Order: sequence, then structure tokens, then C-alpha cells
Amino acid sequence: MTEFSVFYQRTNDKPASPICLIQTPKQILSLHLDKILFIESRQKHSIIHTVTEEIEISIPLYRILSHLPNDIFIQIHRSFIINLDNISFNSLFFNFADTS
Repeated sequence: MTEFSVFYQRTNDKPASPICLIQTPKQILSLHLDKILFIESRQKHSIIHTVTEEIEISIPLYRILSHLPNDIFIQIHRSFIINLDNISFNSLFFNFADTS
């Protein structure tokens, strides 16, 4: 059975850094949360996308979301969770029509 947990790891005098541990039948993976770009659901699996890799795990999206900090990760669709810290906007413009 695959398990997903989030811990805060302190190194030297640096602030605690959140990491997730993913325990699969074959191995335990350690991944810093700030490396996660987004997580998507495909059929009965979830895929964690980072800049360098895609990690496929057999945990439903709702279980992953329940362990993640809700001020950083939000579910934007039934199949996607995004990391707000990894989103940037170059510019954002709103044009409102003159109704007079």
C-alpha cells in the first residue's frame, strides 16, 4: 500500500522545510514540497509533477490534498492540485467597458 505524509525538516539553523514522504511497496521517496509544480489525477493514480520528473503513485488526489498545507496547495479542478508558490504572472490587466 502506498502512503503519503508531510513533515517539516530542520537543517542546521535554517527554518523548517516541508517535505513529503511517499512510501510505496518498493521504496520510500522524499520530496521537498517547494519542488512540486502540480499534482494531477489520472484514472486511479496521481502524478506529482516537478521540474525534473513525474512521480506516479496510487493514492487518490483527495488523500494527498488532506496532507498538504492549504495555504500553498489548492485544488483547482477535480483532477488538479497546484502549488501557488510556483505560479507567477508577468502582468494581469482587466478592461471594463464604459456603459454610459
